[in-house]
This record gives sequence, structure tokens and C-alpha cells, in this order.
Amino acid sequence: MDHLDRSNLLTQLKEATSYFSQKSPQYNQLIKMEEAAIELTKAFESHKKLSFSNLGNFFLSIFITSATLFTIFFYLYMDYQYTPNILLFTILDIPLILVFYFILHSSKERKLEKYIKNLDTLNNEKNRLLSDLYQSYQNFRYPGLLPFKYTFPGFIEIIYDYINDHRANTITDAINLYHDEIHKQNIVKSQKEIIKIANATNSSTRRAGNWAAAATAISVLGLFVKR
Repeated sequence: MDHLDRSNLLTQLKEATSYFSQKSPQYNQLIKMEEAAIELTKAFESHKKLSFSNLGNFFLSIFITSATLFTIFFYLYMDYQYTPNILLFTILDIPLILVFYFILHSSKERKLEKYIKNLDTLNNEKNRLLSDLYQSYQNFRYPGLLPFKYTFPGFIEIIYDYINDHRANTITDAINLYHDEIHKQNIVKSQKEIIKIANATNSSTRRAGNWAAAATAISVLGLFVKR
């Protein structure tokens, strides 16, 4: 790539950064909502594994086994007058165990429904934001410069640095370089860990913040379905 081509490409990227930065609050909100949705999904899956039905079955089996053993014990070794009392105890307590089981089961179902409702609310809000950002993307002066999923302003600054530093000659090369570096560093971690990695490589604070948010932004923007 000659100097003029690089200069023109950098000029277009600067304009893209300026243009899409006008929507920075929406991009940042979208990232936060995606992170919240991920945490909710993890909590939902974790809660599903807490099987209250198994807990209820455990208590029920313990109770029946204990009551049966007590009945046999009193029947064999104690006066027969105690046996009816133990049998009555067994019969009366079974409904209480069943009530306990159904309370736990109902509580679990209510919590799962709450998770689902919150996830639906988040996804609807995410879709609204995505539609708004995509409309803005279509109005950009150079619509073919970047795919929609790569329009997060912080990410544009990353690829600008790649091209400006002569580490990449085209936007495609810069995008591939970004993904290669993400893969090599195995960055599937929290934002704080990503910032530490970026700082350890002598990156600026701005670039560290960009790296922290870019992966999430690319992921959620890539899910947008054009209607």
C-alpha cells in the first residue's frame, strides 16, 4: 500500500470514529446489557441445576425409610400399643413432606420464570438499540468501509492504530490481526483482566479500554438480524 492509499484509508477511519462516536452512549449501553444478559443466563442455568425435586425426593425417601424402620422396631421389640401411634405418625407426616416438596418446587419455578422474563426484557431492549444503531450505520458516508458488527468506536480506533503503525495494510488485514491477537492471548476473561493484559503490553489507557469492550461489542452487534 502506498502512502496516499494509507492516508486516505486513515482519513476515512477517522471520519468513521467521529461519526459512530456520536452513538457511543448507545454502544456502551448495549455492551452493558449484553454483559447483564450473560450473567442472567448463567444464573438461570445454575438455578436449573439446583434440583429441588431431587431435594424433595431425598427428604421423602429419608422420612419413609425412617418411619418404616421405627415401625418395625416398635413392632418387634416394644409393646404393641405403640405400633398404631407410629403408623399414625407416618400417615400424618407424609402430607407435610409432600407440601414441603411442592413449596420448594413452586419456588424454583417462580424464580425460573423471573429469569426468563428479565432476559426477554433485556433482549427486547437490545433489539431496539441494535435497530437504531443499524439505521445510523446505513446513513454513514462510507457504508461499505466496515461491516456493521465492527462499528463500535473503540474497535475502529484499534484498527486505525494497526494501519497507522503499518501492522496492517487494509481493514480486512486489521480485523484479522485483531482476532489473531485475541486468540493468541486467549482473552475470554473479564474486562478487568483484559485491561491488565493490554496494560502489560504497554498499551495506552484508551486502547486498554477499547480492547476490554470490543470483543463484547463485536459479539452482540454480530447477532443483529436485518429486517
